[in-house]
Amino acid sequence: MRALSYRLELPAQRDRVWWALTTGEGLACWLCRRAEVEPYVGGRFELFLEERAEPLIEPELRCQVLSIDHPRLLQLAWHGPEAGPFESSESEVRVQLFPTLSGTRLEITHACTDPCYTWDEIRLSLERMWIDSLERLQVAVQQTS
Repeated sequence: MRALSYRLELPAQRDRVWWALTTGEGLACWLCRRAEVEPYVGGRFELFLEERAEPLIEPELRCQVLSIDHPRLLQLAWHGPEAGPFESSESEVRVQLFPTLSGTRLEITHACTDPCYTWDEIRLSLERMWIDSLERLQVAVQQTS
């Protein structure tokens, strides 16, 4: 299994970052257009990425909560978009939050568990997605703090 890891210092309290990671309203501020979240083990974590004239009934990303420990840990089984080059890709996302003197340190690991694609194909797509998304998260938690 191969993984990408990111570490980000956020100028917001851990509860504010947790809100951005685990609520539909919070996720819509930085990761997707709309989200339906059930923040408990086994719960749905569905992301609607595209803005459309008619609201989508089916999410583009279907995730399931594997582990959750408010406000420290969120681990998801991450199922790739239904359309696109990695429609069947599966991976795990682990997010950890640590309090710091100036706010919160976020550590995120996205591990590929799907043997269907080469690591280079998946890595490039995931890197673009996470770099852009984490920049938006940093802005979102600053604006809502």
